[in-house]
Amino acid sequence: MQIEQAFQDCRAVIADLVAYHRESWKAEIRRLVLPQLSLEPGPPSKREEAVRALRKVFGKVMEGKPWYPALAQELIAEEMESDAEAHRARLLESLAIPEPLPTPKTTVQREGRTILMEAVRILSRPHEELVTAVESLSETERLLQTHEGGIGKTLRRLLGMSPRTRSDSHTYEITFTEPAVGTKKSEKVSFPEFAQDTRKKATLLAAIAAGTGPAYKRLEGTPEASLASFLDKQLNELLIIHRRLTGFNTLFQEKAASEGKQGLRGIKLELLAIRNSLVKANQRRHEFGTRAEAAAGKQGNGARAQAPQKSPA
Repeated sequence: MQIEQAFQDCRAVIADLVAYHRESWKAEIRRLVLPQLSLEPGPPSKREEAVRALRKVFGKVMEGKPWYPALAQELIAEEMESDAEAHRARLLESLAIPEPLPTPKTTVQREGRTILMEAVRILSRPHEELVTAVESLSETERLLQTHEGGIGKTLRRLLGMSPRTRSDSHTYEITFTEPAVGTKKSEKVSFPEFAQDTRKKATLLAAIAAGTGPAYKRLEGTPEASLASFLDKQLNELLIIHRRLTGFNTLFQEKAASEGKQGLRGIKLELLAIRNSLVKANQRRHEFGTRAEAAAGKQGNGARAQAPQKSPA
């Protein structure tokens, strides 16, 4: 039904364009060619002669322009009709663009639960990007570990160094920029544990994004304050995941470049999708907070207005 409606809308737009171009061509003829002809209302038998005269002058005045015989006959018929002036008036009226009526500006105050649920849905959108990002980083880490295991193991044996344990080999120090102050910080993160937590988060967000499962139904019945707390928790956790994904991606790409490995896939697109969801969900959260503050202010003003006033004495 939507396709059929869109098809009808397209046909209406094309019909308007065709009508405009038809009348635009005839308007050029009226402006450049007709002043050199003498057309008077008359019987249909004279219209063929008028068309031939029009074609002759058209070739001189508008040389190189396209000639449309059907439109020329239509033009002559319109000019030689007894009510030509009235016809032109109706035509101009049909081509006029109606001015839209001014609509009163109304501010629709959305409910807090509606805003919060919209923020949760936005936050759950990049669940597929989370899985893709962590799987891509896992493959990159496996390739780097394989290369480092071969050369690094040989170097450690020659230098008499003890081999690293398996857990240490998967723990990395990644750097990030603190948004509030703009300073760089670092943290040590176990990549396998991070990957497992990210997959769990993606599973939760996928269940919410479906909009029909038990997780989503529970959220719909959650009190507004608890729903806001849940949203804050998910925002913070997803922000940390995004930060660590960025750090691992930068670290692995730098290690790959230093080892001469080319063509390893990055996760910039996935990071961008996650970042966009974080920004939009945070905007909804801010909208809810502003609405809550405004509602609290109105209640406070009402309470002050109802309070008994003290006498001057």
